[in-house]
Parts: sequence; structure tokens; C-alpha cells
Amino acid sequence: MKDYAVIGLAGAGARNNDVWKQVFDHLRSVLRRKRRARGQSEVSFALAYLAQHVADPSRRSELVAFIRRHWDALDEADWFARLWPDASPDGPHLDSVAEPDRESIRTWVREPLFRPLGVPKG
Repeated sequence: MKDYAVIGLAGAGARNNDVWKQVFDHLRSVLRRKRRARGQSEVSFALAYLAQHVADPSRRSELVAFIRRHWDALDEADWFARLWPDASPDGPHLDSVAEPDRESIRTWVREPLFRPLGVPKG
């Protein structure tokens, strides 16, 4: 159920960042799982939510440090290459990491999960 809640938060582009710590804790627990989804995974959705709420430099540094420490376990290199290359281990120093583009992240989350279904025929 928590995975679905994180998907909803990430896709909605929730302006309320009060659950940031809970989503960060959820990401930690997901990384401990033996089996995880690939592609648009529970990890990437948690990252998508968290990355949309890193305007505060200390929060951004905390998240990027975590990402770099757990890079081998993340398996989301394509996500980072496309949406937040600064956060990768080859990115700039923690203090120089720029915020990702929130709208690009929301667009990624919403495809294909939140795209319009179209008008029924008939």
C-alpha cells in the first residue's frame, strides 16, 4: 500500500512536503527488499517524490549523499541520466548539485500511469 501512496504523491506533484521523511524512510526499506520492480519502480517513484522537494540545500545534500552511497543498489542510472544527472556519483560536489526540473519528473511519473484514457467510443 505504501508503494501506491508514493506513486500518487509523486504523480500529483504534491506541494505539501510534510511526508518527505516518511518517503525517505520508505525508500530505505524498499532498498532492503530482495525483489524489486524494474523500470518505473517503487524506488524511482520514491526518488521522484523526494527530488521534487529538495529546494532546501541541506535536504538536497542529504538525499544526494544517500543516492551516491547506495548507487550500486539503486539500479536507476537511466532515471538519473534523464532526470537528475547532478545526483549521480559523477556529478558535482554535494554543495553544487542543482535541483532537478520538477515538471520533467512529474511528466515522467504520469506516463503512462496518469495519462488521459480518451473518450469512450459509442
